[in-house]
Amino acid sequence: MEIKRKAMKEIMLKYAIIFALIIGMPSCHKDDTKNNNTNNNDEHPYMAAIIYNAVTDIDGNSYNAVQIGNQVWMAEDLRTRRYADGRVINRGSTQSMTDPYTKYWSVTLNDSIFDVHAYNWPAVMDGASSSNRIPSGVQGICPDGWHVPSRAEWESLRNYVRRQSQCVCNYNGYNDNSNNIGKALSATLGWKSSNVSCAVGNNSSSNNLTGFSALPFYIPGKKTRFWTATEESAYWDYWAHYYSLEYDRTALLWCYEARSDFYFVRCVRD
Repeated sequence: MEIKRKAMKEIMLKYAIIFALIIGMPSCHKDDTKNNNTNNNDEHPYMAAIIYNAVTDIDGNSYNAVQIGNQVWMAEDLRTRRYADGRVINRGSTQSMTDPYTKYWSVTLNDSIFDVHAYNWPAVMDGASSSNRIPSGVQGICPDGWHVPSRAEWESLRNYVRRQSQCVCNYNGYNDNSNNIGKALSATLGWKSSNVSCAVGNNSSSNNLTGFSALPFYIPGKKTRFWTATEESAYWDYWAHYYSLEYDRTALLWCYEARSDFYFVRCVRD
């Protein structure tokens, strides 16, 4: 009887050790697959795994994506010159509130050359009406199966990341610094250095915990801006909402600007 009890104790001890090892495993992991895409050339313990070659646009450009919460976002800026049905988007710098235009050029960041494309709001929307729904329901300039995110969808992204303590710079357990998520959404390269604590450009090698990989193309090294599918109701025929990241700011910023301006696009999977 004593032998049986002893054997039973040994078995229970073994299971306890195995259980302790399992629950002690970290929930984040390091992505050991080197990403060849220039927007994600670093290895980080992303909150969610990068989805490589998640979508290809009509021009043959392939994009990585990342799941953040229940959304799947492109992890790169859109680079198409045509709509999904093959129509060409006019190239030009014309400041138009109604006619679609794109402009594209090369930007050098940290000795890496990037092919960047910016669009005015009419080009982004492709004739669709403003939307602040989740999902927006606006395919616009995005590939089939993807859509232009509304302001509400950007807010969902921001709120989700704010709730992840590892993504909040200098997290203190309270809401007073929960807006410090700019670093978590920004790439590790290309940003001008900043002495502002928790700013995107402060120790940028620790950026990009989400894998969103935003790069500073709007003003090279300093800031980037992304269109939403949502117009500003107070100036509905002139303005639309955008989100931005800046090298000397700590938050994901929101504002609205003239539809004629040229900003970048991140599509969200339907």
